[in-house]
This record gives sequence, structure tokens and C-alpha cells, in this order.
Amino acid sequence: MSRLAGSTHGVVTWEQARRAGVTAAEFRGRVANGYLSRVHRGVYRVGHSAPSSLADYKAATLACGDGCGLSGFAAAHLHRLQGGRPTQIEVTAPGERRVPGIVVHRARNVRLRLTRVRGIPVVTPAWALLDIAGRLDDELLGRACHTAIVRYRLSARAVGRLLDERGPVRGGSRLVRILAGDDPLLLSRLESAFLSLLREEERELPATNTHQEEGYVDCRWPGLGFCVELDSYRFHNSRRSWERDRERDRAARARGEELIRYTWADVVEKSGPTRSEMRARVPRAGERS
Repeated sequence: MSRLAGSTHGVVTWEQARRAGVTAAEFRGRVANGYLSRVHRGVYRVGHSAPSSLADYKAATLACGDGCGLSGFAAAHLHRLQGGRPTQIEVTAPGERRVPGIVVHRARNVRLRLTRVRGIPVVTPAWALLDIAGRLDDELLGRACHTAIVRYRLSARAVGRLLDERGPVRGGSRLVRILAGDDPLLLSRLESAFLSLLREEERELPATNTHQEEGYVDCRWPGLGFCVELDSYRFHNSRRSWERDRERDRAARARGEELIRYTWADVVEKSGPTRSEMRARVPRAGERS
């Protein structure tokens, strides 16, 4: 029993134990003496019941049966797209399932996309993001998207295809826009945060969204020899976006300027190096005539 549980995060089912040669009487005896503790009907923790997200996730998928997978915030947590353990465990199944203590969704008219993480069946990162997109604000969803593209090379196109198959999903269109870097709300928030950073450092404010030959430049200080592009949660994972970035770099050099790129993390989450660079490069407000 211990050997069996060692590969399943300390969780076993009665059926697994029976196939391993444990008799019904032996099984009942281990439940009675506390060696096995019931989690769901037919699903038990072995040896102890100390808190464990992995054990809880494994138990939930075992309780829901074959063909199902962890979904929602639990899936996002397991894929490391979200920090913090969810208050409720969600599972998506190919058919109707009802398990007390678990929120069970049914995959209707679409093939359920599953993978495995540490031996636990779970929906794919794209599916998980669609599950939670309508329940997160722009900043939190943007962070989850950033992690998904870095860790799993997830693209807006892949999520769009899945969205077409699943049908309308709350927040789905916004998710695709954020992955593609086309969400103006995120861009405007980052611009506001960057300007606030400059004001806090008492630096000269740039001209914003100035039109140049290659298009609009986010922040530019004429005469200082550099300009700033605020990339928000744009991931530059397509050939088109990569080439567009190179064009903007070349255009800045042709003007005799360096183009510096800052992300949300650079401006908001870990702003120390950005502040130091702005203090070194940008004069105090009012110093230049």
C-alpha cells in the first residue's frame, strides 16, 4: 500500500488497493486504525492527512474518474500560472459527474484537452487560462499570460483556436488580446505607471506617443539620445512582432537614439533598476529650458 501511494502523492483508491492484492477486510482494518483516511468516496490518504495541494488535486481527479482533469484555478496553480492555492478544487470531465466538495464542469461539444503534471491529469495551460480569464483583473491575467508564454510558449493563435472550439467564454476575447499585445487598457496603465515613476523621481516628463517614421514612439525626450518603449505584456513570440521590434530599433538608431524597452515588471514590480537608469539619463524637471 505504501509503495502504491508513493507514486500517487499519498492517495489511493479502494480499486487500486484491491488490484494490488489488498483484501476488503484488510482495507477496512486500515481505515479503522487510521492508517487510511477517507477523502472522497472510494479515495483515501495513506498514513497521514497533512495538508498537501498535490494530494488534494490527485484525490479530486481520482474521485471524478477516468478522462477528467484538474481545471480552473487549481489547474492554473498546478501549471504555476497562478500563485496561491485555490479555495475550491475544480475538475472538468467529459460527461456528467457529481462529487461532493468538488466543482465539476462538463466539457460540452468539445474534446477535453488534458496533459499530466507530476502524475496528475490536468487541462492544458491554454484551457486553464480560458477557465480563469473572466475571473481575473487585467493585471493578474496579464501576469498569468506572461508566465504562460515564457514557460509554455503559449500564443494568442493557439488560445484563439481553442476558444473557437469551446465557444464563447467569459473573458476569452480579452485573454486573446492580452496575449497578442493588443489590449490598450494594459498599455495605458503601464504608461501611467511609468509617468508616475518619473514624477516620483522628479524627472523631466517625455513627449508621449509621438509619431515617427516607423510609427508611434511611447516616450521620447528630444535631445537626450534615447527613447522608451513600454511593452506591457507583449511577448513578441511571433515573427511579425519580432521583426517589428527590430524595425523600431533600427529606426531609433537612424535618428541617433537608443531605444530602451521596459515591461510591467521593470516599471511596477521591480522598479529599482529602472529608477536608477532614469535618474542617470533624464534631467530633473525644469533643468532644461
